[in-house]
Amino acid sequence: MIEGSLSVFLAALDDLLPYAYLAGITPHAKEVKTDCEDVLNWLRELPKNGEIEARPRALGCLAKALDLEGDFIESFNKTFHVKVSSLGNFLREQVDDINKNGHQLEFQYLPEDDAKDCFVLTLVSSLKNLLSNYTIEPILKETSLHSSLIKVYRVQDGISPEKIVFRLLTSFGDPLESQKLISLGRSGSGERLNMERFGVKFDPKWDWPSEAEQRDGFKAAWELKVMSGYMPRRS
Repeated sequence: MIEGSLSVFLAALDDLLPYAYLAGITPHAKEVKTDCEDVLNWLRELPKNGEIEARPRALGCLAKALDLEGDFIESFNKTFHVKVSSLGNFLREQVDDINKNGHQLEFQYLPEDDAKDCFVLTLVSSLKNLLSNYTIEPILKETSLHSSLIKVYRVQDGISPEKIVFRLLTSFGDPLESQKLISLGRSGSGERLNMERFGVKFDPKWDWPSEAEQRDGFKAAWELKVMSGYMPRRS
């Protein structure tokens, strides 16, 4: 059972290694991979009578590397596995910096109560860039007051694992204008491709908000669904 679990972990680590440089964890990730391979080889060569003469050094190194409070896990989580509420902190800092330079953006990030302590499982840097590009950065081309809102909630279809939905609402222009605006930003096809590899699903295009959302001044709406990581039990 341990051998099977390690094999699955190693396969997942292989898939993630191309992205590891984004958080500077490539050296750690490569060391963990090497230790994991050494431990797997040791497990496969264990005598069938169960007698263990000596444990490999890699076993201790791997246990230390996978400590939940260790450097590797901390860096790994920052890169691929963050709490929904922490994304709001990042985005609000972006807005504060932009508004200090004379722009006028009213921004809200509103996760539902049962979603704010959930974790997303994706390439976090790409998610941050996309949310900022779509809801914040268009204000750089504007001189008047505008509003953006991101609603976050959990959704489950009864078949696949729960996902985290980000519903983006903006007042920069109608759906067609909004589509043109984002095409000029820095979250191009590369960012979306990165996230698609992590199972993120995107609306094909911007749409009109609901009547209630339009009454609040929003002119365009767009959603993406992100794979969930740790999910607290619903109350």
